[in-house]
Amino acid sequence: MANGRVRGRVAWEAWFRRISAALLAVACALLSAGASGTRSETPPPRASMPAAQKTRVGAQASERRKLAEGEYAIVTRMNEGGFGPFNPMVYDFRETWTLWGRPDGGYEVEGERTYESPKYERRRERFRVELTRNWALVRIADNARLRWRPDAGPLACEFEVAALHCASKSKAPGQAVKLDLTFDHPFGFLWPISAFSLASIAKAVERTPGEATPVQVITVEEPGPSNPIYPLVLTGNLQYRGSAETELAGRRWEANEFDLEVPFHPKFRLLTAPEGFLLDLMVPGPRGEKPIAELKLTRYRQFASPAAGLER
Repeated sequence: MANGRVRGRVAWEAWFRRISAALLAVACALLSAGASGTRSETPPPRASMPAAQKTRVGAQASERRKLAEGEYAIVTRMNEGGFGPFNPMVYDFRETWTLWGRPDGGYEVEGERTYESPKYERRRERFRVELTRNWALVRIADNARLRWRPDAGPLACEFEVAALHCASKSKAPGQAVKLDLTFDHPFGFLWPISAFSLASIAKAVERTPGEATPVQVITVEEPGPSNPIYPLVLTGNLQYRGSAETELAGRRWEANEFDLEVPFHPKFRLLTAPEGFLLDLMVPGPRGEKPIAELKLTRYRQFASPAAGLER
């Protein structure tokens, strides 16, 4: 797409120089009027590609419906506000998103996350998520750059029932990244942080109170230039605790509550909305104290019921 825009711009500049030269030869006055921004009686034709792009965007907008928008934030009482299993940690994490309903009943999420990593080094990354009508993940596209492959990206991951396929293209030879994994249980990303991936795991497990379901979580490491991406897959248990009332983002929720236990990590508690998206992921404090750390919904505005999809 970027190459297309560059070629389009070069062609436009060449066309403009030819027209300007002709106008100068005919009448300098007309050239002056054109330079000052005066519209000519016969405007130049529009480039066909932008027009086609506008048509596609307009069609897409008419085919889907805006359901909700929200924001997640990380709040922690440890590590000077830092969060994460690796150094550098993540600080001041916020993720804003918009939820869209598709004609087939599925969902799309478009959003942007901002954070500091390391501290005081601000980052901004856009992402896109596709889900089925049952909130199962289909695809995640993330514009975050890989530490050891800065020219590669964005990273796109395709989710199947028992497999994950990720790829990040690159213009430089040998710099592309490809990852293929298979799983025995419901799976999703634990790190990098992915609220919609975690919620998708919760949606896939049994809802019998007290019953634990085996799940697999992926923690992606970036060891070094020769091994730019290394997925660590851990098998744990997700136990449904039942429904629980909670207040987040200025409203009350009848949430689904889960406990997630994964090797080498503290015990997590997940709360999901009845519709399926994540409300809160926390590391509970001792003896009923405030959570040590949590990724929680801090803002939510609903335009139509996510459970209803595009039904009116």
